[in-house]
Amino acid sequence: MFRAALIALTLAAPVAASADGSIALTLSPRTAREAQALQLALDLYALHRGIDGAATVRQQGGGNSAALRQTGTGGWALIDQRGQGHQADVAQTGSGALALFQSGRNTSTRIRQQGGVGITFLHGW
Repeated sequence: MFRAALIALTLAAPVAASADGSIALTLSPRTAREAQALQLALDLYALHRGIDGAATVRQQGGGNSAALRQTGTGGWALIDQRGQGHQADVAQTGSGALALFQSGRNTSTRIRQQGGVGITFLHGW
């Protein structure tokens, strides 16, 4: 059941490639069951990586910048940047979980989340 939900999320996720050399994949659940599966996956990832705070920014590389704002209770968010020249601006209100992974170089993203759960992967070249 969990596997089917993740497959459904992957198949339903929009994939965009742009001329500036980047590709993005966003997983956003459409049903309560998919939201529970994605929340569980993010919680297990956080447990595995030792993420225990409500807001976490991890950066490896140079020239990266990140802003992470949270209001409300029970939510957590992660910005993970690896590479060069990434920019991230994330605002989260309410409860839920959000993970943004940027890799490669020169990617930029802005996410606004009100409750719920989601994952975004962004790679630039």
